[in-house]
Amino acid sequence: MNRQHRKPGHRGFLQQYSLVLALGVLCAVLALKSPAFLTGTNILIVFRQISINAVLAIGVTFVILTAGIDLSLGSVVALAGVLSAMYAHPDTYPVFVPVMTGLMAGVLVGLINGLVITRCHVAPFIATLGMMTMARGAALDFSQGRPVSNLSEAFNVIGGGDIAGI
Repeated sequence: MNRQHRKPGHRGFLQQYSLVLALGVLCAVLALKSPAFLTGTNILIVFRQISINAVLAIGVTFVILTAGIDLSLGSVVALAGVLSAMYAHPDTYPVFVPVMTGLMAGVLVGLINGLVITRCHVAPFIATLGMMTMARGAALDFSQGRPVSNLSEAFNVIGGGDIAGI
């Protein structure tokens, strides 16, 4: 019988849904260990904590769907965050400036990645690995290895706001 026409058995089901099953088992164990785990408040906290990663995952999904890879994503987020925070101190610039600084940093790095991959014919893995190192180093250099703090209230509202409770 041809492999493509064979019905999946228990083994195929387990392979296909193993991560979902593992997540279900983990949630069940945590719910038994702590009654507060499945409360609305805790679930909302979890959604808030993963919201940034969810937005990033949606974007990088399109890269993966085109058989690419982007290893620089986390470092680019760090660089954009550091650059934004540098211009977000109280009584310096309107909130538009730090927001646009971070967005433009991300656009510029993405443009460089795209040009290196398409014009120079460098494999996405290698190009984004190099950019990961450069963006991480730039973020470290701009911040001088210290947290950037004392941000304006208007800038803090952007990161602290919610959409539909998340």
